[in-house]
Amino acid sequence: MELYATLEDLPSYMLYKKFDEDDSTYYDTCKAEPKINSDEKLVKICAKTIKNFKHIEKIKEDYTFKDKPCTDLNYWIREELIKVHHIKE
Repeated sequence: MELYATLEDLPSYMLYKKFDEDDSTYYDTCKAEPKINSDEKLVKICAKTIKNFKHIEKIKEDYTFKDKPCTDLNYWIREELIKVHHIKE
């Protein structure tokens, strides 16, 4: 018996999908930040990151390893910044 039938069934995959969801709730907060307001991609990452911190606060007790969602968020942020800055290595 397989524990997970597909990649989409993995808890980390589902969390990453949640991290990727657009949400305009914090867009204005990030747009007001002078160091990033001229870069639309960074403003979106900022807004998603704030949303994701709020989401983690709600779900962290559901995890056996309490730091797992934070670790996943760190990887997600790095991946997003790499995409924005076109880093290949």
